[in-house]
Amino acid sequence: MLHKAGHPRLGIQEELGDELHTIRLVHQNTFPDIHIDEPGDLHDALTQSADYQLVRERFARIASEILNRWGSPEAISYLDDLLHYKEAGNLEGFPPEIHAALMRIMMLHDTHFPRA
Repeated sequence: MLHKAGHPRLGIQEELGDELHTIRLVHQNTFPDIHIDEPGDLHDALTQSADYQLVRERFARIASEILNRWGSPEAISYLDDLLHYKEAGNLEGFPPEIHAALMRIMMLHDTHFPRA
């Protein structure tokens, strides 16, 4: 069955989100002194940035991939691959404003999740 915007995966993500919310509630009741950040907390800096919004408007699939990888080393690898897309022999590459936004998104990631 297809869910939001005709994409089956979005429905699964909602179901997982509901299950994670239930787990968080049980954890909070069992271990009230141990705080767990909400997943949105990790993504807020990204999703609230104008650069992310620009990329999402023009390249929704790429924005989704960045969001899915946010906070992990894979985010940097993915962004690095995107930034070097033209150099890899592709004829076009990204428009300058998108390339600049991707660079700033990478810097934002480094600010919140410094590389070891």
